Amino acid sequence: MPSAATCSSSSARLIDSSNARCASWICPDDRIGDEDRVLAAAVAFSGPQLGGTHDWGEIDTRLVVLLERQLDRVGDRDPARRVRILATLATELYFDQVGYRGQRYADEALEIARRLGRPDELAIAVSAYLWSEEVTGNWPQIRAVLDEMLRVRRPDLPPRGQAILVCYQLEDRIRLGELGRFDAEFAQAWHLVTDVLHSPAAQAQLGCTRACRYLVCGDLERAADLVDLGYQSPQDMSAAWRDPVGFVMDSCRMLVTDTLADHAEQLVARLGRPGHPSIPHVAAPAAALGFAQCGDLERARQIASRWFAPPPRSWIWMQPIAFWAQVAIAIGVPDPAWLYDRLAPHAGELAIAGGAGDCGGAVDSLLAGLALRLGRLDEAAEHAQAGLAMETRVGSQIWINRSKDLINRIETARGHAFIRDQIAAAAHAGTVPPARPTRAGTATQDPFELSARELEVARLVAEGLSNPAIASALFISVPTVKTHVSHILAKLGLESRVQLASWVAGHSPGPAASTRG
Repeated sequence: MPSAATCSSSSARLIDSSNARCASWICPDDRIGDEDRVLAAAVAFSGPQLGGTHDWGEIDTRLVVLLERQLDRVGDRDPARRVRILATLATELYFDQVGYRGQRYADEALEIARRLGRPDELAIAVSAYLWSEEVTGNWPQIRAVLDEMLRVRRPDLPPRGQAILVCYQLEDRIRLGELGRFDAEFAQAWHLVTDVLHSPAAQAQLGCTRACRYLVCGDLERAADLVDLGYQSPQDMSAAWRDPVGFVMDSCRMLVTDTLADHAEQLVARLGRPGHPSIPHVAAPAAALGFAQCGDLERARQIASRWFAPPPRSWIWMQPIAFWAQVAIAIGVPDPAWLYDRLAPHAGELAIAGGAGDCGGAVDSLLAGLALRLGRLDEAAEHAQAGLAMETRVGSQIWINRSKDLINRIETARGHAFIRDQIAAAAHAGTVPPARPTRAGTATQDPFELSARELEVARLVAEGLSNPAIASALFISVPTVKTHVSHILAKLGLESRVQLASWVAGHSPGPAASTRG
């Protein structure tokens, strides 16, 4: 498996946030009792920061209790201090479901800071807001705040606050496929973090983000060079999120270079030796997708059955969701409807994990595959066209090819759905000859007498796929497909593929398995 040694040498999500992490180190023993002094120290370190202060899933509960108690004591008497307490709480309460609680604190901090109008407090509040809002994935709201701060308030913000804003904006340029605007704005951002802030961590973050920009357009060689350059940062930099970041980078690189299948065994081995609590959430979908791509659908199902769980909300959330979506498109599990609902709010975006990597091209293309799997053909067609438009705009040939193939399969499925409706209507009117009687001891009208593979083949025949297309979709040979079709017709007492399509429509065994990716 490609190494992320350089990528994992730092989290690349922080702008010199080591000071902010000191807040947890000074959380008091209850015996000390000097809460005012501890609170002063805690909020003193609540400066603007691009990332959180703790590793995956860590929360300093004693500090949270202290801050919430002091928040009640401060009330509205000292709005500047209240902003700092709220921002510190929002940063502490970041991970998964507690992040929604932290996000409410961040909302309040930003509202007070707007009214207060002081640059330092505004920078603190907006950085906490942007970080905590990523848990909700509410990018339209994030964009509104970015626009407000960069268009109206930027001259009033200190350089560190400006750097945080432009880093988030550049990441969002990639998410929206606005690579021309990214290129036009990058030089100014690089000048800010290099010549004004002199921040190696911010340079690493921007290097990673620029690498992601080239990754999504398919320029893999340039992306790899920029990743290696961007992560050449001091070894003593904060290690928060190092492991999940490294794994996300590796898995995304394998995805876009079409090498997940080559490393499927190594990926699944990580599940037995995770070494970090984040690994099962990001390695399981990567391993399952790798096995699906190499044709071992049963192994992919086993991994999905054992390891799938809704991933915790964080800035890398898109990687497991997008990878599981591609697994569900291929084999029908995890639940395509659940994944569709998770991805639907991100229609019109590229599936990227923060600024770290391409998780599967346009979200619309993933939605199209899931909708096809669910038999919602009109939705599938609409999403597929939107996905192809996005992928054409950014120029990623691997995803363009996938979307074109998907559009062809959707159109074929729609055409054969129309034919099946006609056959069903004709059969109801008594104008279609019934299937010949089943042969005793061999034929049955019970779909569950067909094997799982035979059901998959039957569904694809009903979608109008040819034998070579079915072979490609299921990663089996054409002669094997012919054998399956013969056995299916014999078991069901049918004589033609048209009659089989009618049988599938009548028994509704579900949408067909889809092709790779």
